Amino acid sequence: MFQKDSTYINYIIENFTNITPLFIDNNYVKEYCELCKVTMGFEIDTVPIPAEKKHLVLKTPQPLLLTCPVCHSFKIWIVQNIFLRGNDNIGSIQRYRIMSIPKEQPDIPEMPGKPHYLKKLYIEGVKCLEAGCPIAAAVIFKRAIHVLTRELLGATPGTLMSEFRSIINKRNKLGVVLHETFKNNPYLEKESSISDTKDSIHGHDIILFTDEDAYTLHEIFVELIVMLFVLPNSVNQAREHLLTKKSTERDQQIY
Repeated sequence: MFQKDSTYINYIIENFTNITPLFIDNNYVKEYCELCKVTMGFEIDTVPIPAEKKHLVLKTPQPLLLTCPVCHSFKIWIVQNIFLRGNDNIGSIQRYRIMSIPKEQPDIPEMPGKPHYLKKLYIEGVKCLEAGCPIAAAVIFKRAIHVLTRELLGATPGTLMSEFRSIINKRNKLGVVLHETFKNNPYLEKESSISDTKDSIHGHDIILFTDEDAYTLHEIFVELIVMLFVLPNSVNQAREHLLTKKSTERDQQIY
């Protein structure tokens, strides 16, 4: 039970993840569609709040209906809006996800089975996000990205920025050419700026991870999986379908 609004607000902040960075604006939220295999802006529909209940907006979790604009699949998030003031005394609405219906399914079928711990890292990272543990999620997703860049693509170990630079626009171990899609990424620039600081050298840089970093690293990982495995798999399936169709048409002409 909560006796004070402040107690309730602190509970939400401490136990759930701030998903504000995912919101493009009040009408769209950045989300990965499991059916379309791509991250895009999901349309947001909210439940109208009666005028006499407006004062409860910042006290009551709000259901949001998120719909993929392409395949029209949907999910529901229960979100708590909290008004917070920053150090500059400027206030803003921060959004915390209380629940997802259905629960986030941390599975991308096209993800490679080897190394076996890659999928485990991804699943654990998503669970950490769901549990409101962004620092843990950021650490796990960063490690998962390093598995992709170093072990599967052959990047020279270093910061993520330097590793991407060593493999961009070059044919990698998987035979796929990655283009410079992560340029000006806020986390990569941040990591590069602290890579030589005392915090980084002593491993204290993990406390600098923010909620936004966790979601950015998750997005980078998913985008890499899509570029390296999902798209090539889709191209191969389309090619096989076309060859099968041509073969069938040729057989029909013969007979």
